[in-house]
Amino acid sequence: MDYATKNGVSLSTLRRYIKADKIKHHLENGRYLIWDENASALIVSDDSGANLIKKLQEENAELKTLVAFYEEHLFKTSGNDSSNENGLRENTESSL
Repeated sequence: MDYATKNGVSLSTLRRYIKADKIKHHLENGRYLIWDENASALIVSDDSGANLIKKLQEENAELKTLVAFYEEHLFKTSGNDSSNENGLRENTESSL
């Protein structure tokens, strides 16, 4: 996946290149090692997308928890100050 990102190609294009022997590669333990002329060997795994999704889901859950914590903290510190559910003050003065 690093190789694809660095070289601006999709993973499916990278897989086609491997299948067509257009790039130097080696299959080891179910993973492709790709030789990058400007770097060392990079690992491309078929499950890299699944790992990225899992990592992003975990990060998303953590961020949701932080948002809930900060919203609760903000509500406690602001008290009952006529704020609506969006955190905006409502106009409490009545116009005659």
